[in-house]
Amino acid sequence: MMRPFLKCPLVMLGFILLAMRPAAVAQMDVTLYHMSTIPQVRYTNPASSSDYKWYIGLPAISSIYANVHHNGFVVADLLKKRADDSVYFDMDNVIEQLGDRNLFGFNLQVDLLAFGWSKGENQFFFNITEKATARIRYPKDLMVLLWEGNGGFVDKTLDFSGSALRFSEYREYAFGMSRAFNDALTIGAKVKLLSGYVNASTTVSKLELYTAPNTFELTGSSDIEINISMPPDDDAEFADHFIALKNVGLGIDLGATYKLSDEIAVSGSIIDLGYINWKRNPTNFSNNLDGVTFRGNAINTFIDSTSNQPFGEIVDSLLITFSNLNETNNSYKDGLVPRVYLGGSYNLNDVNKMGLLFHGDYFRSAFYPSLTLSYNYKLPKWIGFSASYSIM
Repeated sequence: MMRPFLKCPLVMLGFILLAMRPAAVAQMDVTLYHMSTIPQVRYTNPASSSDYKWYIGLPAISSIYANVHHNGFVVADLLKKRADDSVYFDMDNVIEQLGDRNLFGFNLQVDLLAFGWSKGENQFFFNITEKATARIRYPKDLMVLLWEGNGGFVDKTLDFSGSALRFSEYREYAFGMSRAFNDALTIGAKVKLLSGYVNASTTVSKLELYTAPNTFELTGSSDIEINISMPPDDDAEFADHFIALKNVGLGIDLGATYKLSDEIAVSGSIIDLGYINWKRNPTNFSNNLDGVTFRGNAINTFIDSTSNQPFGEIVDSLLITFSNLNETNNSYKDGLVPRVYLGGSYNLNDVNKMGLLFHGDYFRSAFYPSLTLSYNYKLPKWIGFSASYSIM
């Protein structure tokens, strides 16, 4: 029987046990996907249903959600123990574990207001949510260059093309609905009006560094675009920036669930299809350089450099070489980070459920998949327990 529910941050207890290489991941959304004990389950699939007839979330007692994920290395790769139990950073081992292209991601969302209700075969839900998302894609060669210098790449070209960064902070006004068409099939959708605060995004079509023999000079070529939209410096305009709709965008979530039997269900969803038009205080940087040589002395090996600031030398050289940027102030469009979920669940009994989930992020023309096995247990009335294990 469905029942009313007042949601708060302590309503859900989830443990995510993620340690298998090559991923270091803490993604609450893959655990959240099969947690029907809370209404936030619709954030990962608008067709999912919770156990409540109605719910409401108010400022300060609504949900707070965060996750961090990285597919490059795990903490155990970085922190090592010596024979005397002292701890040291093993950067050589970290570099060995990195892939050619590595992704770091961060998500934070805070519900300012949320409510939902059921009527017949339909469920309706609404939320106003502050969101911040970040994705950074970096190549293994960049870490090698920063840690070891360019001595190991003599007469070779390092290719950093495809590196990318996207950071966005925005507010989401969303309304969704799901409908059970029969005992097996439920389809849901959520439409979103987006108001952007801050954005920084890059497109690195080309970024190459060549190390000359004998002199160790670096010659660089680049084709880079950087777009930034920031709030104004004026306090009054800054406050207005967070109230008015200045950088407007649209988004949509789509999902479906299908019960194969009383015990087995399959489901799928696509979340955060959309974009934001960044029009307020936009700044655009671009360059297209071919064969520019670094000034100054060669960069020595980072860990053995006689300089007090070898890392600074590398950064300064990069800045000098690629400082010839063209600046404009044109509005631009930047997409969200779409996510795909394909799941299956098996009800062991009324309170125990197992789940299997395929999940992936789509970022800058690349897809980053993960696979999660989860266990969910319904405690009496208002508490749910979930544990999951993920591989990326």
